[in-house]
Amino acid sequence: MARALAAKLRRRHPHVFGDVDARDADAVRAMWEDVKAAERAASGAGRPSAADGVPTSLPALARAQKMLGRAERAGVAVGPDFDVDPGDAQAAAGAEIGAELLAVVARARALGVDAESALRAQVRTVASQVRDAGV
Repeated sequence: MARALAAKLRRRHPHVFGDVDARDADAVRAMWEDVKAAERAASGAGRPSAADGVPTSLPALARAQKMLGRAERAGVAVGPDFDVDPGDAQAAAGAEIGAELLAVVARARALGVDAESALRAQVRTVASQVRDAGV
């Protein structure tokens, strides 16, 4: 099992364990997607859509974040763009987002809406948009 895990790490990280040069994080992500696609093709378990493979068992917020990331990498625009500068502003933005999420949950509760179910339904919509885009 250890050998298989070590081989998987080497295969998925040629920029670390091999002689591949990744100039930036975007290049590493692109390489990762290529490696994963090759693994799926080799196993015969190809994924028909970038939206597939995101576990439905994830909590809605985690699933939403993962699905939006998949949509973004696939080039599918869903929802508004929120641009937050990294660095010191990131902690403030995190606190602000946390407060907004809590307010949304409070609003849902006041209206008798299950926030988890409502978000899951919207994430399913994003997944459909990604599939409809053919990626």
